[in-house]
Amino acid sequence: ILGLAMTADADPRRGRRGAVAEAATAPQLPTAVSSAISSTFPGATVGEFEEDSEDGVSLYIVSLSNGAEVEVTASGVVIVASYGTSMGQIPAAAAKALQQAGAGAALDEVKRSEIHAELFDGGKVVKLPQPRTEYAATFKKGGQLGEISVKADGSVAVFRIEANATRM
Repeated sequence: ILGLAMTADADPRRGRRGAVAEAATAPQLPTAVSSAISSTFPGATVGEFEEDSEDGVSLYIVSLSNGAEVEVTASGVVIVASYGTSMGQIPAAAAKALQQAGAGAALDEVKRSEIHAELFDGGKVVKLPQPRTEYAATFKKGGQLGEISVKADGSVAVFRIEANATRM
């Protein structure tokens, strides 16, 4: 089992669900988070969001009108933007690697992720010079759940299996 980097961890199931931002009494995103979203995703509007923490770093997981789910630090660093996709919309080498990793299991939740920064143990956040794209899928087989993230060339970025799991 490989250790997980932040690259494939834009998971909407973590933490508690926030309120819709346009509600009059709803909490608002910090200015740094709103500014980062506006500059990185021009024209996209904020939907639901939640606040979370990883390795001591405050994060906001934000759903955008362009279909992205974005993870942004409270200080305004975009970590990752994930988009739902299908196997037919990803590079052939990436699709082949995802299917092989599933070893015959049905793949679920295929996503394309644009990684803008890495979050390391101890809370260190490092911006990448250029965003990198990875493709991820979850699969279930024989009571085990798996998650794999690959690069466009099919090389594995993250691979994780949980035995006797019902949900990752």
